[in-house]
Amino acid sequence: MLFFKSVDIPSILLLLKEKEESVFGAHLKLYPGITYSHTTNKMISPFPTFEKLNDSILVFDRTKTCLDWNYPFDFCGSIYPLETVVSVIERISDKQKIRKPNTFEFAGNLAIKKEEHLYP
Repeated sequence: MLFFKSVDIPSILLLLKEKEESVFGAHLKLYPGITYSHTTNKMISPFPTFEKLNDSILVFDRTKTCLDWNYPFDFCGSIYPLETVVSVIERISDKQKIRKPNTFEFAGNLAIKKEEHLYP
């Protein structure tokens, strides 16, 4: 992953701690310019509405969008509290899936979306 500007990791960690009930994770690969999903070859619609917390952090309700913007358990530049990851693992029925990153990510997203009421 390439970063084109600095990332304020301490602020992200503080946000995750302070807003643990309403912020699932930090997705460093996402930014408002991502309007097209390459993996599905589709435009992203509906597009999220953002709330600006500061100069570098935006939050959004992922359940009101789709594709890249509603893929909460992503292993490409995302940061999650340990408790969140443990909770996702507990909800994956086939624990063999956690042995490989691709199947772990996929099974984690299935578990999250199945239990939508538990995750922001």
